[in-house]
Amino acid sequence: PYTRYELEFLSPTCFRRPCPYIPHHLLGFIARILKLMKRPRSHYRFHPLPDPILMLRNLRRQWDQYAGLSLRVRGFTRWLEEGGVAIAGVNGLKTHRFVNRTRNRFFVGFTGKVRLSLPKDIFREDAAKAVNLLLRVGEETQVGVNRTAGFGMYKITKMLSSPEK
Repeated sequence: PYTRYELEFLSPTCFRRPCPYIPHHLLGFIARILKLMKRPRSHYRFHPLPDPILMLRNLRRQWDQYAGLSLRVRGFTRWLEEGGVAIAGVNGLKTHRFVNRTRNRFFVGFTGKVRLSLPKDIFREDAAKAVNLLLRVGEETQVGVNRTAGFGMYKITKMLSSPEK
C-alpha cells in the first residue's frame, strides 16, 4: 500500500469541525444521546486548513452514505486521531474568501498542495488501504463543505510507497 501522497486542491476547500474537546470516535455516540434527551446538537466551526482527520472522516461519511456498503476498518477514526495520517508538508497554500451578499454569509477555503504521510510507528495495512480507497474516491466526489457548489475539488499528483525492508 501507499504511504505518501501529494494532493493538489484545485478549488477552495473547507471542513466543518465539531467541538475540539470531544474525541471524534465518540461523536456519533454523544449525538445519539443528545437526540434522545432532545437537546440541540453541538455547534460546528469551519476550518479552512488541510486537516487529514477532518478530510478522511468526511470521505468516509460519504462512502458509508452513498457506496451502499460499509468500509469495515476497525478503529479507523481512532487510528486517524492517533496520527495515522499526518501532514508532511504544504506548498502554495492560499486562502480565498467568497461573500454571498444576498444571504449575508461568507465562505473561506484553501487551495494549494498538501503532502500526507502514514507514519511507520502506527502503520496499519488495512487502514492504509482504506486511506488509498477514500482518497481516490474523493477525487471524483470532492471533499469538505459546499461540494455541490464545486468546492473541495482535488487531484492526487503523487502516490509513493515506502521501500520494504
